[in-house]
Amino acid sequence: MVPQHLRPEFKLKTCLYYSNWSIYSKKFTPDKLPFHLITNLFYSFMDIDPHTGAVILSDKWADIEVPFNNGQATYKGCLQYLHHFKSKYRHLKLSMSIGGWSFRDNFKNGISTDEKINNFANTAIKFLTEYGFDGIDLDFEYPENEHDATQYVKLAQRLRSMLKQIENEKHLSPGSLLLTLAIPAMPESLRFFKLHHLDQYVSFYNVMTYDFAGSWSNKVQLPANTTRYSGGEWSVNDTVSYLLENNPSISPKKYILGVPAYGKVFRNAKGLQSSFSNVEDMDFKTILNTYLQDPQACQNKMQQDSIVLVTNSGKDVVCFDTLQSVRNKARIVVDNRLGGMMWWEACGDGIGEHSLVKAFVFSLANGPADLDGSINNVDYRDSKYLSFK
Repeated sequence: MVPQHLRPEFKLKTCLYYSNWSIYSKKFTPDKLPFHLITNLFYSFMDIDPHTGAVILSDKWADIEVPFNNGQATYKGCLQYLHHFKSKYRHLKLSMSIGGWSFRDNFKNGISTDEKINNFANTAIKFLTEYGFDGIDLDFEYPENEHDATQYVKLAQRLRSMLKQIENEKHLSPGSLLLTLAIPAMPESLRFFKLHHLDQYVSFYNVMTYDFAGSWSNKVQLPANTTRYSGGEWSVNDTVSYLLENNPSISPKKYILGVPAYGKVFRNAKGLQSSFSNVEDMDFKTILNTYLQDPQACQNKMQQDSIVLVTNSGKDVVCFDTLQSVRNKARIVVDNRLGGMMWWEACGDGIGEHSLVKAFVFSLANGPADLDGSINNVDYRDSKYLSFK
């Protein structure tokens, strides 16, 4: 089935998170990224020293040491290698993502005082200029009280001020250095995000519209369903409506809709609303290779919305987004004038015709021509790390 073409009113973003642990067991190195389809790449994650607030590398070997050789040069670490691709694909903006679920306590403690906030901002800016980033992505999961909320706004204000200073010094266009936020989809987790205060400092928001269900759930539910269904508690449409209705001063195009490049395998379950013993996250491409090996069956399933597969002799339930799910969510993006789509995480996407990213891009009226083509920054002449050339 040919998807209905969508006509966005402005250029859209395709945002992928790339984890530094991808290079290990998954062997997903930077050269495997679909750079021609990506406008924004978020390198994940930088850690925070909870005692000082300093931003630190979470995996020095992966970040700046592991050698990559493309036959012409050897690059030290993922960040040097990604800078090479930035120079080749000038539409690609690279941001460092700081925090994430694993480092949530370090983030909270790392901004607990104003002194730590200043140290956080200063070290983040040093990372930006030393390692060749176009922006800073804050992933605080999640502010839990008014103090957290206030400190988060202070951090965003401080970072935006410093980014503006660099733009002026380097004669970059205003706003070209990005400050983005990963934000949750559920109202209870959004409670202490002061979006109306944060927005003046933020370039756009990556909305994590997934993980509506998981190991914490009482029964099998869809983890990223587009619309509400019988027995379901939340949906992507619910998140979009909530954000737009409760934050009327924020431009809709600053919201980037998140899509999971993974599914959830509920063990010892019989179907939706059934009980289960435990849950495993599984990459989208692994699900296809494990449960949909027949090419025709796979093709047929990919033309349906969020899939619920009962497998392993009726003992497991696999829930995941499909190509059609992405096309349906593309309509939500365009109809609500949102800014684009985001995926967690890059290594999980399918290959070729089964790529979720490709499904989104080619559902647009003009394909890649409808994507943001603004130019990145490749001038980091003061960087010792990037002086390898």
